[in-house]
Amino acid sequence: MPVTATLKLPECADEQAWEIARGLGWDYHVLRKKWLAFAQAETAKGNPPQKAGAAFVRWAKTQEKLR
Repeated sequence: MPVTATLKLPECADEQAWEIARGLGWDYHVLRKKWLAFAQAETAKGNPPQKAGAAFVRWAKTQEKLR
């Protein structure tokens, strides 16, 4: 089973990340896909996110604006 299937994002994290993505000019689904790839890579290194929702929101805030 892929690692991304085990990462559960709470609805509140999805909502927060959606707003962040919109503010940055990102498509939310692209931003989420990039984070899942990042989280999977970190998990493979032995560094899985402890709280996936909070980690996703923090990571989304570090992304650059597309404009």
